[in-house]
Amino acid sequence: MGDQALKIYNGFSFTSTENNRTVAEILEKFDQFAIGEINEIYERYVFNNRNQHEGETFESYLATLRTLIRSCKYCDNYIDSLLRDRIVLGIRDASTQKLLLRERDLTLNTTIDICKATESAVTQEKVYRPETVNKLQSYKDTVSTDKVYERTISTDKLKRCKYCGTDHVFVKEKCPAWGKVCAACSKRNHFAKVCQQSKSQDLRSTNSRTKSHRPIHHVEEQSDSEVEWVNVIHKHERIRKYNGLKV
Repeated sequence: MGDQALKIYNGFSFTSTENNRTVAEILEKFDQFAIGEINEIYERYVFNNRNQHEGETFESYLATLRTLIRSCKYCDNYIDSLLRDRIVLGIRDASTQKLLLRERDLTLNTTIDICKATESAVTQEKVYRPETVNKLQSYKDTVSTDKVYERTISTDKLKRCKYCGTDHVFVKEKCPAWGKVCAACSKRNHFAKVCQQSKSQDLRSTNSRTKSHRPIHHVEEQSDSEVEWVNVIHKHERIRKYNGLKV
């Protein structure tokens, strides 16, 4: 173990004599030196919440679980079953997890064999059939892009703009009339074709011309339910004099 380990060993205090000392006692002392005081509840919490990380191989995951369970102080008779349960619950691949759950009388060795076999099969498929994997990845990317596009369209719906008269996303910076000067009223941020001030002036001019003409009819309307009926028509005639006669 080296000179450094020998110095540490010489600093240990044992209850047994040197002649009766066992390897297990020596390793336990080194564990206590390296790990220190153990919080049993915390160690068990860490072990029972350890799942396989993305990109982590099963061998690495299994080695980590074996290391973590050593400091949990579980009974030796239950270590294999606890490791098996943690693998079944923490394995990342969903298809492998289904295979494990289908097995009756599942043991730790069977669990390890299934996990290794499925991981090896996936690795070999990527090597021998790369075109299939690429097609699946490409399809996944396409679906993701379509979803983003649909979400963008649903979020930014086009609306008829009252300032320019066209359909566009309802953001003022995207309006063609933003910052422009109206040719009708000389005000900013709208076009002459939708100018409200210009329309008001045209309406007043039209009303004044209409009033200057001879009125012909006046219609009174009475609303009954949701149907409009014309009830009375009053005819107004302007009386003119022609050679002293009323016409």
